[in-house]
Amino acid sequence: MKIRKLKSDDESQLLKLFAELTTSPINLNIQEVINDKNCHAIVLENKIGEIVGFAALTTFIVPTKGRVGKIEDVIIRETFRGKGLGSKLLDKLIEIAKEKGIVNITLTSNPSRIIARNLYQKKGFILLETGVFLLKL
Repeated sequence: MKIRKLKSDDESQLLKLFAELTTSPINLNIQEVINDKNCHAIVLENKIGEIVGFAALTTFIVPTKGRVGKIEDVIIRETFRGKGLGSKLLDKLIEIAKEKGIVNITLTSNPSRIIARNLYQKKGFILLETGVFLLKL
């Protein structure tokens, strides 16, 4: 297995993988993701070039906190789960965050994703008791 940066050729495989993450419509502009210097999108590729995992770290500045990061869209193809691959993706994103001088990383996870949430806690993430608000535009 190899972790590498997202490439434009990955779009069709990535859309199939995202279908395992959500039933909502996917609004993927892969070139925009690749070109955004504050978005660090990585894929996990098997020996025959299939994408079996994905995760992204976005970074931005919060005036009261400094440079922070948010991890989004962590997914491992269902047939590859339970092999420590999600942990490897998280380790890579944490490494990138440290290189970028990030002071903290947040992520959200559906309460039904018990295995994923356990992984996040093993990696040192703390479940916060804050309310998250969403405004769809």
